[in-house]
Amino acid sequence: MRFRMILLVMLSALASGCATTLAPHQPSVNTVTMLRSSGIQKLAVGDFKLAPGAKADIDKSVSARATSASPAEGTFSAYLKAALVSDLKASGLYDAGAALAIQGQLVDAQLDTGMSTGRAIIAAHFQVTRSGQTAFDKTLKDEHTWDSSFVGAIAIPRAINEYQAGYANLLGQLYKDPDFLRACRAPQ
Repeated sequence: MRFRMILLVMLSALASGCATTLAPHQPSVNTVTMLRSSGIQKLAVGDFKLAPGAKADIDKSVSARATSASPAEGTFSAYLKAALVSDLKASGLYDAGAALAIQGQLVDAQLDTGMSTGRAIIAAHFQVTRSGQTAFDKTLKDEHTWDSSFVGAIAIPRAINEYQAGYANLLGQLYKDPDFLRACRAPQ
């Protein structure tokens, strides 16, 4: 009888699911140092939204088994924008009135908790304009895996942390992209 009650409680907990909100993006020391030494000019940050044709649900939440995770900003495209602004502000490179501006579209966002290997994919299209003229136009993608676990209490938080790290990884790719750096430096 006791076993049935424990089983019933466990199944109820799994069926009800949980929801969590992603923690705000925190600029890393490495990112701030890299941006400060990159030679790029100050940037304004424009609209970030879901790419045309992308499934609307990828912008709202992801699931890690019975747990859903969503950003406090309401959408993952807004989360990506907030992370970019946070990095630029921490680096002293944000200027809402700058002639150089970046905007983006969330193209893909996936999370697979897995039983032994987890996987996250984040892709976005970035466009930089200088005084209204396109200077950079590229889609970047972060796809990474990690050791997961059959045990949900281990796998779920790890998956959500890894998914969130995908946004920092994607922005790291942007900040290192030679075409982005060339587009954001002062014209010669």
